[in-house]
Amino acid sequence: MKVDFSEVNRALFEHGFTNQRNKKGISVYSGFLHVASKEENVKATIIFLDRDMKKPPYIRLDSMPDWVPIVCPHISHDGLLCYLDSQRAYLPRWEFPGAVISCIHAAEAMLDKIARGEIERDIEDEFLAYWAGKPLLIDLPDFSKRRNFDDLGFFDIELDEQRSIQLIGVSPSYLASAYEDFVKPDRIHSTPLHFVEIDSPLGASGDNWPPKTVYDLLEWSKKISPSIQDCVRNALCDISDPSKPQSLVLIKGTNKSCAVAIKGNIDFFLYKKYRSPEQFAQRVTRFQKLQKRFELIRFEPTPTDPESWLTRNNQDKHLGLSGKRVILLGCGSVGGYLADILAKMGAGQLGGELILSDDDSLQPGNLGRHILGFADIGGKKSLGMRNRLRSMYPHIEVNVSTDAEIKDRSTHLVIDATGSKEVSHYINELKVEGEISADVIFTWVAGEGIGAQAILVSDLNYACLTCLETDRPGGIHSVLKNGYETGFKEGSGGCGDFLVPFDVTAAIHAASLAGKMVLDWSRNRPHPTLRTILLDRKNGAAVTDASPKPNRQCPICAN
Repeated sequence: MKVDFSEVNRALFEHGFTNQRNKKGISVYSGFLHVASKEENVKATIIFLDRDMKKPPYIRLDSMPDWVPIVCPHISHDGLLCYLDSQRAYLPRWEFPGAVISCIHAAEAMLDKIARGEIERDIEDEFLAYWAGKPLLIDLPDFSKRRNFDDLGFFDIELDEQRSIQLIGVSPSYLASAYEDFVKPDRIHSTPLHFVEIDSPLGASGDNWPPKTVYDLLEWSKKISPSIQDCVRNALCDISDPSKPQSLVLIKGTNKSCAVAIKGNIDFFLYKKYRSPEQFAQRVTRFQKLQKRFELIRFEPTPTDPESWLTRNNQDKHLGLSGKRVILLGCGSVGGYLADILAKMGAGQLGGELILSDDDSLQPGNLGRHILGFADIGGKKSLGMRNRLRSMYPHIEVNVSTDAEIKDRSTHLVIDATGSKEVSHYINELKVEGEISADVIFTWVAGEGIGAQAILVSDLNYACLTCLETDRPGGIHSVLKNGYETGFKEGSGGCGDFLVPFDVTAAIHAASLAGKMVLDWSRNRPHPTLRTILLDRKNGAAVTDASPKPNRQCPICAN
């Protein structure tokens, strides 16, 4: 739908705004926003950078009213007003003039809220926007149980010209081991850290904001919590040793967390003047002139240990497959995507292990539906996936096995994603006969991408893989419609490249189906044991998810 800007012009004109400029797809209007609580009109500019109106227009105050506090949410330093969340706001494309006027009303309501002083909670919620710190990743499991760390590992590494990462971990040796693919050991150095947790929210306040020196930090802490000052003193004690270039202070409030690095940039003579670190810290905290000589680096801390990101997407803080030994058979089109899903669910994390088993090599023809790419051609799929997972998840314990050790009693779960009937029924037979103690999940693409299916074989009071005859078209548990014939491409003789053609979406569906079953299994929710996704309604048949009982005629489990 093309935006009729003549109607937008008319609506803005009726609301007191005049057009100032139309150039290169940008329209600018000037007018006033009414602030009811002050009975005042504030001059403002409305800017349409996108005349297709996919996002709300920009609204900027031409001058800052004297009742706007120094630290104020929703207004940038250049007067740009944050009145709507562009990710959530939707402008109805059939009523643009009304939508634009609604934006003006929203901006006026935001200004009125600021004028009434009802912004304390907003300052707390937007604290990090005003803190304006560098990203700091924290790999310190349960760090809140301790208050002081004497020898943390710290590194600052540039990813590219515009991105860099600062990360702290339990120790330099720990970081060197866990992040060996990301940073060289000589880039890691030790640093002390002091942690304080307060029972009030963090908020921006004070004239010198955000804090740039120890003086600014101490002035701010007087309004937040005296315990912050204690941490600052401890950090100053650290840098009284010239060999320690910095000390970190991490502050956790009820709303947000922040951190600073206090840099030891005072000449050696000043350090020698005092007999102890405590005297040095006491001296600095007593005199503003000294406080202002110690500069800060502000950080925005984010936990990055496996437990923090594993629980982030689960309301009940469930840790998924972490701590378990999981074996994945097959790293092909289905298994490749499934391996990544398993890692995201915690496989190989927090004491667990993920074992990949696949002797096949990646061929050029595999690129159309495999998660691996050109650089992995000719290499083992299992090795390629192992390297990929290690580069994505620093802590993961992922290994490759040609003999998958599926009979090992320490294994918790075996997943068969080979798509090979021979292999699958062999694994099924081992499970039924008790040679595999772990639970087994089978997943596959049916026919030429007709659907995806997965079955859990655990409790033998329910059907095994062979019971269901899922590959027989028209069968009660088969997604293949009666009369369906699977086509395939094959090279000459018995040495050709056997291929059942299905697209990458079918592989992803099969991996996702198995992934959901694995996650339910980890939560002790095994039913339904057979699950199906129908992808091709023309050639397929709907199969209801169920937990079928054993087939009395099954050649594997009937006896």
